[in-house]
Amino acid sequence: VVLAAVSTFGTALKFAHPRLRADKEVVLAAVRQDGMAIEFSSDELKADPLVISECNWERIKSVLQYADESAKDDYDHVMNVIKNDGRELQYVSKRLQKNQEVVFAAVAQNGAALEFASKELQDNRNIVLKAVESHGLSLRYA
Repeated sequence: VVLAAVSTFGTALKFAHPRLRADKEVVLAAVRQDGMAIEFSSDELKADPLVISECNWERIKSVLQYADESAKDDYDHVMNVIKNDGRELQYVSKRLQKNQEVVFAAVAQNGAALEFASKELQDNRNIVLKAVESHGLSLRYA
C-alpha cells in the first residue's frame, strides 16, 4: 500500500512508518515520483548515491538541502547534483565550496552559484569569467 502511495504521491513518504522510510525500494519509488521526498527518508538513504541520483528533478527544489552531511561532502555525489543545478553549491560542505572543480562546474551550470563559492574562488579569474558567461549579474559576487 505504501509503495503504491509513494509511487503516485512521493511526499506521502512523510506519513510512512520509519522502517519504511529506511526501505530503499520505497524511498526510490518516492523520490522518482517527487524528489522532495528525500526529505522524509532515513538519514542513511539521504546519503545513498543511488537515491540522490534518482531524484525527480522536475519537482524538486533541492537535493542536497535534505541530504546527509556525508553526502554534502562527497565529491562524486556533489558533482552529480551540481551538474543539474549549480545553485546546490549553497548546500555543499565548506571544503567543497573551496574546491575549484566543484565551483567551476556549479558556475558553468548557473553563474549565480558564485555567491556560494569560497571567498578565494570568488576572486578566481577563470571561475568569475565562467560565472559571468553563464549569468551576467553574477559579477556582483566576485
